[in-house]
Amino acid sequence: MEAGLVNQMNSDLIVCVRAALSNEVACSEVENCISLAYRHGVMNLLYYAVRKMPKDQQPDERTMRMLKQNTYACIVREARQSQILHELFKLFEQRRIRCVPLKGAVLKELYPKPEMRNMSDIDLLIDGKQAKDVRGCFEELGCTMTKYDMGDTDQYLTPEGLNFEVKKTLVAESFNEATKQFTGKLLSFAVPIDGHQYICRLPNEEHYAYLLCHIVKHLINGGVGIRPIMDLWICNERMHLDREKLNSLLSKLDLNDFAQKVEHLANVWFGHEIATQLDHELGDYLLESGAFGTHEQRVVDRMLKEKKGNRFIYTLKRLFPPYKRMRRYFPSLKYCPILLPFYWIWRWIRAILFRRKAIAAEMETIERTDFEKLHARAEFYHRCGLNI
Repeated sequence: MEAGLVNQMNSDLIVCVRAALSNEVACSEVENCISLAYRHGVMNLLYYAVRKMPKDQQPDERTMRMLKQNTYACIVREARQSQILHELFKLFEQRRIRCVPLKGAVLKELYPKPEMRNMSDIDLLIDGKQAKDVRGCFEELGCTMTKYDMGDTDQYLTPEGLNFEVKKTLVAESFNEATKQFTGKLLSFAVPIDGHQYICRLPNEEHYAYLLCHIVKHLINGGVGIRPIMDLWICNERMHLDREKLNSLLSKLDLNDFAQKVEHLANVWFGHEIATQLDHELGDYLLESGAFGTHEQRVVDRMLKEKKGNRFIYTLKRLFPPYKRMRRYFPSLKYCPILLPFYWIWRWIRAILFRRKAIAAEMETIERTDFEKLHARAEFYHRCGLNI
C-alpha cells in the first residue's frame, strides 16, 4: 500500500477517535479507516463519530448499520463484563482475596461512556499465594481455566467468551531495574475502594506510571497501538494527578522523558498541540503496529536486545530458551529441571508441525535485518526518551 494512502488512513482514524471523545465533528472518510480501527480495537468509537456528522457526509446506510451494530455489541459486552466483575468481587470479599483491577477495568469510568474503552480482556492483580482461591471463584462462576500455573498470568474464559487475565506479579512489565522494583511491589501500594476491604485500587500516580511501563513493554516488543495513548490522554484530562508526586515517581523510574514524548503525541492526536517530526515518526510507528504489534517489529526488537543484534546468539536463544522462560510454558520444570532438554525438543516438534509459516517468516526477517536497521531502531527509541 502506498505511503500516502497509509498516512491518510491514519489521519482519518485519529480524526474520528478525537471526534468520538469530544464535541468535535469528524470531517474524514470513515470508510477508509474501518479496517485500521478494527486492528486497533477502537472500531466501536467510529459510530460515535459518524452519528455527529451531517447526514450528507455520513457513510452509506449499510456501513452505518454495521458500525451501529458493532457499538451496540460493545455496550452489551461492557455490561456483561461489569456484571461478572461485580459477582467476582463479591466472592473475593467473602474469601478475603485481595485484588486490584488494572487498565481498562478502571479507566473506562473516565471515558464519556464506559463502553468506549473496549476491553479484549480484563486484567486483575492478585497476591500469587491466593491463586488457587481465585481459581475456585472463577470455577464457581462457571468459567473455564485456559492457563494456570504457567508463569505470571493465569487466564480464564467465561461461558459467553469473555477473557480474564489474572496477574500474580507485574515484573514482566518492567524494562530496567527501577521499574522491576516498582512493578514487583505494586500490590503494596493499593488501597481498598469504598465499601470494600479486599477490592483495591492503585493510587492514580502509581497507576499512571504502570500504564507507561506497560506501553514501554509493548513498544519495545513489537509495537503498541492507539488505545494506550488514548488512555494517557483521558487520564491527563479527567484523572486527578498530583504532578509533584507523579514527576518524582517517573524520575525514579527513568520515565520522565518518555512520558513527555508520548503525552505530547496524545495531545497532538486528541488535543490541539502542533506535531513535531518525532510525533509524526512515533505516531506512524504506533498506528502501523496495530493493537498488538507486528511480527516483523517483534523480531527486530528481540534482536536488538542481543549484543549488536548478533544473529547467531538470537537464533541460539530462540532454539534453546533459558530455563526461566521455559518454566512459564511447562510448569513441571519447576519440580524437575532435568527435563529441560526434553521440552526443548518437544517445542521444536510442535513448531515444525503447527508454526511452519511463522518460523519461515521469522527466519526471513532475521536475514533482512542488518546492523543499520538495528541501529536505526535503537536511535529511534533513544529519541523517544527510552534508555534501553
